[in-house]
Amino acid sequence: MTKVHEIEAVVVAVKPWRRFINLPLSIGLVAALVYWADTDALLAHLTTASAPLLAGALALLVVQLFVVSGRWWAILDALRTNVALARVTEIYVVSVFANTVLVNNIGGMAVRLFFVMRQGVTFAPAAASIALERIATLGILAVATMIGTPLALIVAGIHGALAVVVVALAIVGLAVAATIVTRTRALSYLAQKFKLEAALDDLRRILFDFHVMERIVGLTALSQLLGFAAILLLALGLSMDVPVLGLLGLLPAIALLSGLPISVGGWGVREGGMVAGLNLFGVPPAEALALSILYGVLGLICTAVAGGIAAFANLLRRGA
Repeated sequence: MTKVHEIEAVVVAVKPWRRFINLPLSIGLVAALVYWADTDALLAHLTTASAPLLAGALALLVVQLFVVSGRWWAILDALRTNVALARVTEIYVVSVFANTVLVNNIGGMAVRLFFVMRQGVTFAPAAASIALERIATLGILAVATMIGTPLALIVAGIHGALAVVVVALAIVGLAVAATIVTRTRALSYLAQKFKLEAALDDLRRILFDFHVMERIVGLTALSQLLGFAAILLLALGLSMDVPVLGLLGLLPAIALLSGLPISVGGWGVREGGMVAGLNLFGVPPAEALALSILYGVLGLICTAVAGGIAAFANLLRRGA
């Protein structure tokens, strides 16, 4: 069986208990938070948010999606593949949709592997490009968490030892992750066991190429800033009384939590993190929950809008 057929099997034949194990958790967490919060206040916040600011946040999320797809294309280009940016964008949008339909992130990654290999890219650079995307995102968020969380705690009036502990944990986590990716024999053993040595070699080559990593890190940072800016617009749209620096400081940590592979698209985990974090600044649970729900819903709409734009651009190219 070829690698393409193996990936196709993963996409269409994920074990049911693994495919849907995250769904009850997300539903349960969101339901518990809605039950615990003031439901009437939550509905009031959701229905009275500023429409222009919601539209602005949606626009930022659409731009963010195209920036992230551009980053993936930049990685593939650095790996000497030959796939057009427009096609990479289309594949990325489909994979984001698949993350929701298949109810886990593995499905979306498998979809990306499958379709990009259909474009003539071999398995090694395809797998390395997706792994490097994850590493870049987690690395930027880890650094931002290391800086932002102590800042948020200080803004909230929490000083001293707790901030030091947060920084220390973030540094240790980042160091361990970097060691695993670049040095440990365990990773080499796993790569050999699953016949991924070539992908690991490609990954390491790009990681130590300063000029390529400069571009990737820049695009990753830009994509995260766009997402955080969208949340700030939503907070303004809800007339939320929260310090801007405090909110910005919390967002990287919440994003890291949302990326844990235990929920559907971060739903439930993100809401819990937002409610707990904004409670430091006296934001009512219903208001914090409304902010997170609006962000999640706009993320779903963003995928549809970006898909429509990509499809329209494809029609224009074919008609030209």
